[in-house]
Amino acid sequence: MRITRRPSLPGVAGPGNTSAAAPTTTAPAKPEEPSAGDRVDLSQAARLRQRVRSDIGNLDQTDGARVTELRTLVAAGTYTPNPEAVAKSLLGEIAADLLG
Repeated sequence: MRITRRPSLPGVAGPGNTSAAAPTTTAPAKPEEPSAGDRVDLSQAARLRQRVRSDIGNLDQTDGARVTELRTLVAAGTYTPNPEAVAKSLLGEIAADLLG
């Protein structure tokens, strides 16, 4: 088996280089000022994702008063959900899961 010597790379100790590898640092790039011609094009999927999120709102928020009200109705046996509202909510959650 023959091991050939490879050229040394900055910050990487090689077979012939027993010294500790010195980290290399570079200055962070200065952000460029946006020009008047800069623009962003969103894909159709990104536009759909934005529309779905704006339609269904924030799914992480819960309304404590509404939850209490629904629990009371369910416990009393008087809760009758709106089938269209349930379907819309389920489809919105599925779409958000698929897109996001």
